[in-house]
Amino acid sequence: ITRWARMPLLPFALLLSQAYHGLSSNGVHLSLGRLPGEMVVSWSSEVDDLSIIFRYGTKPSFLTSTAIVSSESISNNEKDRGPLGKKSPSAGRWHSITVYSATMTSLIPDRTYFYRVSSTGAIFNFSYSVPHGRPGAVNFAVFGDLGVQGQVGASDTMRLLQEKSRSRAYDVVLHMGDFAYDLREDAGRRGDQYFAEVEPFASSVPYMTCVGNHERDCVATDNAAKPVEDCHDPPYTNYRARFAMPTPPNSSARSMYWSTDIGFVHVVSLNVDIMSLKTISAASQETIQEQLMWLRRNLQANRDAGQTSWTVVIGHQMMYSTHDAAHVANARVLRDGLAGIFSGLESLFYEFGVDIYFSGHEHVYEHFARTYASQANEAGTAHIVVGNAGNRDFPYAHAWAYPMPSFERKRIAKPSGFGILSVPNPTTMIWRQYSSQSGDVLDEHVFSKAAGESGVINFL
Repeated sequence: ITRWARMPLLPFALLLSQAYHGLSSNGVHLSLGRLPGEMVVSWSSEVDDLSIIFRYGTKPSFLTSTAIVSSESISNNEKDRGPLGKKSPSAGRWHSITVYSATMTSLIPDRTYFYRVSSTGAIFNFSYSVPHGRPGAVNFAVFGDLGVQGQVGASDTMRLLQEKSRSRAYDVVLHMGDFAYDLREDAGRRGDQYFAEVEPFASSVPYMTCVGNHERDCVATDNAAKPVEDCHDPPYTNYRARFAMPTPPNSSARSMYWSTDIGFVHVVSLNVDIMSLKTISAASQETIQEQLMWLRRNLQANRDAGQTSWTVVIGHQMMYSTHDAAHVANARVLRDGLAGIFSGLESLFYEFGVDIYFSGHEHVYEHFARTYASQANEAGTAHIVVGNAGNRDFPYAHAWAYPMPSFERKRIAKPSGFGILSVPNPTTMIWRQYSSQSGDVLDEHVFSKAAGESGVINFL
């Protein structure tokens, strides 16, 4: 994989994709900017267009505002075979796209905005109702490990996500990695397909993410049967190019962590995948230490500011699980750390009162009560694994590796699903896990705390 970038150009525009091959633009999706009142729009094209002008406004016939467009080109190539050793239709051929993004600024809360990325393209719209950087009720759609339509489970999940988006059941998406299986597969065309399929809802609500192991882009340099799944220093090339997250402006070029306040919730996104490598390079160790130091400063600053009452962290790999023995061992590393390399996350979460850690990776649903050191603890963090949105490996055929511990509330192997976290006020969060097939609620839980308290005093 090669990667190069071009300096920001002119304003930016959008076009709805009817298919994902050969169109001028594809995969329009939103994300929150670094500052309140900012919304970033991203999309890709097989055409490197220097003349794009992005326009937006509060009326579809009056798009008077423009924004500077930035662009980055990525090229993917597979040799004889792609992931899982299957013959790739793009074997031996390169496929290149340009990813564009632009930032709308000075948005006014609760107004509807319209935007387009080309002079002849379709006009998209979204309601800027998400309380970014201000108090307010908010609903998050939460899931990981989605895949593309046609893969078992993913089609149901995308259908229900679109239905709930139309009824405004959620304001923000939190996707915990492993997107298309993989973004680079079929020389990057799998990524094109994925973004075209999520566009109907990702173009109208912010689509916020963290990276997973299927975004590593560790490709064998020889004629190996599949990409190297575990490399020492993954580049995450396609993920970095395709998703525009609000990473801190003073962070290194390698960093992929971010945080922002949304309503009553302080949301933190981590790259825990780099902490899950079998062998960690010196460069990756540096990146891990930078992230951990930033995380401590970030959680301390959030506590000092006192602007939010809940803290939610997302990462791809889970910190608790009972489904797969190898993954359980990996979860222990994230909790406790690796001697001489990095410290674990659990003690830091406990110190600063993180309320929920959402993850994916294991392709099941698991809900652990507030926990610390593998024991129920009302001052600990609730761990919720939502890795059953779809993906090509769903559902797992093998049985649960371990029995449910006393602090695990629910676990489900199938059907596919996703959750909605509703935060109506500073003292209440309501979690519901849905079946993507039926739409039924399979798990429901209420988190409660007293007004003005940063720690939970009553766990219902």
